Amino acid sequence: MSSKNSRLPKEILGNSQFIPTVKEGLLRFRSEVSLAEYSLTLLELKTWFIVIASLKEQERPLYVISAMSIADQLGINKSKARGTIVSDIFRKLMKQTITLTEKNETGEANVYEANFLGETYYDANSKIIAFSIPPILHQFLFHLKNNLTLSLDISDILKFESVMTIRMFVYLRELDRLNIHSIPIEEFRKHVNFSPSSDYRVYKQRVIKPAEKEIRDIGMYRYFHIEDDGRKGIKATTIYFGFTNEEDDCLLLAGVAPKIRKELLKKFSRRVLLLMDFAIKEGFNPAYIKNQFDNFDDEHIAANFQVVFDRIISDKQTNRQKTPDEYGRYFMRAVIDNWAGDDITARAKQAKQKVRNAELQKQMQDITEQERFQSQANYIRGCAKEFIEAMSLGELVTFIKENKKEIQTLAARGREFNMDHALSRKKTYREFRILCQLVAGKMMAGQIHVPAPKLQSLF
Repeated sequence: MSSKNSRLPKEILGNSQFIPTVKEGLLRFRSEVSLAEYSLTLLELKTWFIVIASLKEQERPLYVISAMSIADQLGINKSKARGTIVSDIFRKLMKQTITLTEKNETGEANVYEANFLGETYYDANSKIIAFSIPPILHQFLFHLKNNLTLSLDISDILKFESVMTIRMFVYLRELDRLNIHSIPIEEFRKHVNFSPSSDYRVYKQRVIKPAEKEIRDIGMYRYFHIEDDGRKGIKATTIYFGFTNEEDDCLLLAGVAPKIRKELLKKFSRRVLLLMDFAIKEGFNPAYIKNQFDNFDDEHIAANFQVVFDRIISDKQTNRQKTPDEYGRYFMRAVIDNWAGDDITARAKQAKQKVRNAELQKQMQDITEQERFQSQANYIRGCAKEFIEAMSLGELVTFIKENKKEIQTLAARGREFNMDHALSRKKTYREFRILCQLVAGKMMAGQIHVPAPKLQSLF
């Protein structure tokens, strides 16, 4: 970094690395960071994430960054002393602590506690800030492992207007990475800094629902959903969520009258709805439920449905099958009269496994077709990257101009297509990904030739 217009001490300049701030691109850290305990304001949390994304996993003893660039990212009013405001944020980050927990080889928890930033130095003349990362955080920010690393887009984080939305988003994205889509409310409360004294119903309306809307407002997360298992007379104990469109849910209760189906989807969890789907095939009619299941939790309904499923199997094996109408009434009476009795927990586990088995069967039916399409898609994506990289600068400019309309359509997610980023062909830029997507689409449509795969010699 040049010392022109800067009054930073030479010893700082000599040992530091200047890092430009990034507006978009990957924000990566070890999964423990998403589960960490800390308390920051919105500006402090956004600033720390901007810093981490800008470091790009380059481990150095000292970094130098422009306070004005960060002020631009944070949207701080230009009429204010922006450099001083950012400097104050850095000083607060130097004092605030983050606590991370890591499981060791024996399964016990190692606990790390550190400040978000080490020492800081602000040069008021050049509006430059020098800072360090505490050594104890290095392993969570620089020594990353593929199976333990969460990757986010910094531009998504910067769009959120609430600390709770950011914390919830980061935490749930980590669970989603681990293919976990349900979480006990008490555990959720712990990891998103949800005060133990807060009333969940109030918290749901004031925090969870607004956060859900904020996350959905980002184009690629428009299908995000979060719900709980509570309903009239039943206290919520578990949160369910997902980031993708549950296409299979469109088939749930497909034969049920729309008005009744809408009410059932509103009342019951996906797990119970799946069990109802199985029960319908045996004669169950959900139109008879009305409000009769309102005071029974998921475990009670699942356990008693399983009792009937077991009876149906037994009847078939002993050649004593009943009519569908009779079995339909069995499901209703089983729940209302609690046929499972004291065996609710065991029966509920069986029902849960029934749902899981059905989901696995569906996955196995799709897997061959998915693998075939995935293999073809991966090959075409690789060809698309090579196609773009092989273009001369002039050819790339012409290609972008000729396909301006399609590019604008692909980029229409709140951010303009940056020509400089596109021409740099840097893989971390969104523009490169858009170009790859466009070329891949043209290859699949037959508009651009797809080279034949190179066969590897066996000799």
